[in-house]
Amino acid sequence: MFSVFERSTGARRDGAGLLPGLGLAATGAALLGVSCCALPLALSLVGLGGAWLAHLAIFVTVGPYLLAGASIAVIAGWWVAFHRRPNQLGLAALGIATIGLTLAGLIRLYELELNHYLASLWRAQ
Repeated sequence: MFSVFERSTGARRDGAGLLPGLGLAATGAALLGVSCCALPLALSLVGLGGAWLAHLAIFVTVGPYLLAGASIAVIAGWWVAFHRRPNQLGLAALGIATIGLTLAGLIRLYELELNHYLASLWRAQ
C-alpha cells in the first residue's frame, strides 16, 4: 500500500532514488578519471589551459578503479530499477549515467587516437 507521503509526493522512502544519483556521481568521476590526457588537450585547445591542468595527472592511476566503481554503481542502479518501480527522474538519471559510462569506456579505449586528433587540431591553429 502507498502511504500518504508516497501518494502526495510520488517519492518512496526505501532509498530507490539513491542509486541513480550515486550512478550519476560515479559516472562523472569515471569520466574525469579516464580523460586525464584528452581533457587537458581539449581545454587548452579552447584557451582554458594553465598550470592547474597538471593536477589532473593523479587521475591516470585511479582511472580504471573509478571506471570499475561507476560500472558497479550503474549496474546496481539498473538492478534496483528492474526490481522496484522508480520514478521517471530515477530512470532518466540511470539512462544518463549509462550513456556517460559508455562514453568513459570509449574514451579509455580510444584515448591515444583522441590525443593524436586533438594534437593535430592544436598544431593546425
